[in-house]
Amino acid sequence: GVSGIFKVFTDEHEIGTLVSEKRIFNISNTTITRPGIGIQWWRDIYITLGNLQNENQWVVRIYEKPFVRWIWLGGILMLLGGLIAAWQQW
Repeated sequence: GVSGIFKVFTDEHEIGTLVSEKRIFNISNTTITRPGIGIQWWRDIYITLGNLQNENQWVVRIYEKPFVRWIWLGGILMLLGGLIAAWQQW
């Protein structure tokens, strides 16, 4: 397989180092891309390796997904609300 190591910066502050991989399984002739994910409270950053363009050039995709953690927090709050409502019925 192939992997890429990326240092991610916002302004002058380093967010972190992300590793994205492209794994090749010869038996099933399958390629799987594993993204590097930078987790923050207000957004997640995804970096994926695309296709090989030349010998040393790869397509790299960078996605910024805001408020992904908040979706999970909302699910936990709904679960807690349901448990509190059920507990008050006893």
